[in-house]
Amino acid sequence: MPSAIVVGGGLSGLSAAHTMIQGGVKVTLFERNAFLGGNSTKATSGMNGGGTRTQKAMGVDDSPDIFLEDMLRSATGQKTGPRPASYPLAEVFANNAGKGVEWVQDEFGLALDTVSYMGGHTKQRTHRTLAGGKFPGMEITSALMKKYEKLADADDGTCDLFINSILTGLIQDEAGCVVGINYTDADGNAAEMRSDCVILACGGYGAGGAVAGSLLEIHRPDLMHLPTTNGDHSQGDGIK
Repeated sequence: MPSAIVVGGGLSGLSAAHTMIQGGVKVTLFERNAFLGGNSTKATSGMNGGGTRTQKAMGVDDSPDIFLEDMLRSATGQKTGPRPASYPLAEVFANNAGKGVEWVQDEFGLALDTVSYMGGHTKQRTHRTLAGGKFPGMEITSALMKKYEKLADADDGTCDLFINSILTGLIQDEAGCVVGINYTDADGNAAEMRSDCVILACGGYGAGGAVAGSLLEIHRPDLMHLPTTNGDHSQGDGIK
């Protein structure tokens, strides 16, 4: 069975982990906190996607191409005139976001049955569950967390979970390919693990304002004095 390491237990890391499990990969997920979720649980708006079943059911005429144009205009500030030049990451996001919404609905049983406008949108495309009860970020991330934890608890070789484990480096072979990670385990011991694939989903470094020598201090010292909604885990380990 092929193996993969995912570093980061927010929505991005959990999505990567579940996708690989569905493809028959043995996954080990590393999270530096004592719990999964990261900053994703704090998201209060919803999940964006163009051309989804929910939009069609609500009579919203949207598509990945319209979503892409909205992204390009938002990114450049060109609200009128010819469509701004595209770029690869925007195309990947716009073309797959709707499929991502439906993957969450189908695989994790979430309704996401209403949509609304958010900044930069010409169509209603921010999906959330009409019944409410939780912030959309918490609802979506929690569903992926609970399923992953259940699979890890089964201890049947499908996946493993390492919490309170901090990435300290990447292991490379002679050709320069990444074949594992160095990390500090929950007891503070240095350790390593090797795998066929390593995915970094560690988030950003917005909580660096309280950390001397942080990436925030190096790159945006003008922001060091500002408060942040980032958890204190967001210190840029993966980027470093």
